[in-house]
Amino acid sequence: MSEKKVVSIRGIDEDLYRRATVFARETGKTIGEIINESLRLLLSIADFSSKSISVLLSELKEGLIESGLMSVIIKNLDEVSLNERDLKESDRPIVLTNIGRVFIENNVPFELFDKKIQAVISCGELNVPKNYPKVKVLSKCYYVKKINYI
Repeated sequence: MSEKKVVSIRGIDEDLYRRATVFARETGKTIGEIINESLRLLLSIADFSSKSISVLLSELKEGLIESGLMSVIIKNLDEVSLNERDLKESDRPIVLTNIGRVFIENNVPFELFDKKIQAVISCGELNVPKNYPKVKVLSKCYYVKKINYI
């Protein structure tokens, strides 16, 4: 192991750092040990042959497309509004990711939302009709800053 010194890394996500700190406390390790283990794991995964990974991913994608499990991914937008027709037109589940504001219109029955929206990931705000079951909506959300029932 090399000499211990202070290393500053810009751009660390505050929430991830906070969660790593909590994990470190719970496991009796230092934050440095946790970050080192995380980086070691990431780099060991990345060391796999890129060709092997490409072949595996290609086969996986082909299988998912054939089975109908491959999701439609809508990403990197400021705002998206989806209505009943939009969801019915999709022949595959939908994943919404990295979107500032997501609006699910009032004409979308919860059953259709539940069937078509697979996940909402890393979005600033999700707006859904107020009659949607809260726990079921929450179970589809990952790193969503705010959920409004309108």
